Amino acid sequence: MSVDLRRLGLARLRLLDRRPYYATGLYRLSPRSVPGLGTAAVDRHWNLYLDPDTAAEWTIDHYAAVLEHELGHLLRDHATRADLQGVQEHDGSAQRFNIAADAEINDDLGTSGLTLPGTPVTPSTLGLPDGQLAEWYFHRLPVAPDVCDCGSGAHGQPRPWDLDRPGDDGVDPVMAEVL
Repeated sequence: MSVDLRRLGLARLRLLDRRPYYATGLYRLSPRSVPGLGTAAVDRHWNLYLDPDTAAEWTIDHYAAVLEHELGHLLRDHATRADLQGVQEHDGSAQRFNIAADAEINDDLGTSGLTLPGTPVTPSTLGLPDGQLAEWYFHRLPVAPDVCDCGSGAHGQPRPWDLDRPGDDGVDPVMAEVL
């Protein structure tokens, strides 16, 4: 099964109705179908990985919020910021940084009127104040619980589904900086 491009298009339009300034970045995301992923994720090359079965369960509003969330990892350059914090896969810090980055993004999502599916990580669910950067949350989190993985675009650590390079319509580091 592959990603339903009609529903993806509707979700993009819903997000752009609320955040028109995301248009360039949103349309640079290159969707990739990853059955069994269970969520959505991004990599440094602006590939958007989606589990088609999971995405089919989301309402269009939820789908739009997921797009805003994943785009947020890239626009905030979380992967590079994770590198600067010394994040590594083997010590659990990649998962912790992913949670911290999610908290940084998700406390801003409410202003779009869109909500993520399920129970997203927010500063308040972590017992921390809103409005901080991922690095601030990262240094205050204990060992990370098992939660969704937003991909290497969120924490800088390669994932099995990542492409080794930008896709045909992917984004190289120079274009990522422009975006």
